[in-house]
Amino acid sequence: MAQLTIHVADVIWLVFINDRQSDFIAMLLHHTCTISLITFSYFTNFSSTGSLVILLHDFGDFFVYIARISTSTDIYSSLKLSSGLTLTGVFIYTRLYIFFFIIENHFIGFFNKSNNENFRDFSLLYLLTKYILGLQFYIYDSKGIIS
Repeated sequence: MAQLTIHVADVIWLVFINDRQSDFIAMLLHHTCTISLITFSYFTNFSSTGSLVILLHDFGDFFVYIARISTSTDIYSSLKLSSGLTLTGVFIYTRLYIFFFIIENHFIGFFNKSNNENFRDFSLLYLLTKYILGLQFYIYDSKGIIS
């Protein structure tokens, strides 16, 4: 719930306090989707999976800030390159490798539950999957990759 309050505060700061920047829509979409995914995982009793996803995404933030600091300061180019490569490695490992196993274990545990709960949970997971897929296509389209 602490992450939920952080993202709600970020939306309030972004909309009412901060000056509009070029990434305003992307950041507003990011925080709105994060709030809805945290709320979804809490109300559907998937909070253990949601907590692991938040942990993985927050772990990479440390390396994002290091890369930002190194690119905006006047340091050696080898340090800039190493911070960028470290960020890329952490991103690939946490979000593509570990995240896959979390989702895989979640679905294996999901199908081992009793049949009465499966239909409701499956429809909610189906809606969540469509939501995330639509968000992914929006991100790719906003960067001009699709069109």
